[in-house]
Amino acid sequence: MFNFLSKTLFYIFLLFSGVVNSFAVDFYNANSNQLSITSVSVGNVIYNNVIINVGQVRSVGSYPPIGNQDTYDSSLNILNIPSVEVEGIIYYNVTCSVGKVLSVGNSENSSTTNTFKTPESFGNLINEKLTERKLKKMTNSFFFYL
Repeated sequence: MFNFLSKTLFYIFLLFSGVVNSFAVDFYNANSNQLSITSVSVGNVIYNNVIINVGQVRSVGSYPPIGNQDTYDSSLNILNIPSVEVEGIIYYNVTCSVGKVLSVGNSENSSTTNTFKTPESFGNLINEKLTERKLKKMTNSFFFYL
């Protein structure tokens, strides 16, 4: 009984001291393969409240999270996630590829280029970069055999 009470008080102390979860956490629904992203930086644009289908998980790191928001590298189709909750467990420094972009809440832009008003326009950038990368690989492979 004393052990349970001391653990409970310890967790309450951590919760109110701000030590636990002082960073944004994405949420992944394994049943629907949907990742809910608080904010993601794509170049000089920050997208908020984004929902995507996850492609392939590339790596899972460890605590502490690096950064406080997701970043997306469109040339590699890699999403870097500082922290994500999956079925009640938080994973840190996860990288994955992006499948389909389902929705985008809003965006903040430091310049007037690359503003995406809809999920389709954000998805089009991803598909465009993937096509460029596939063509480069095909071309490089083709010249390798010549």
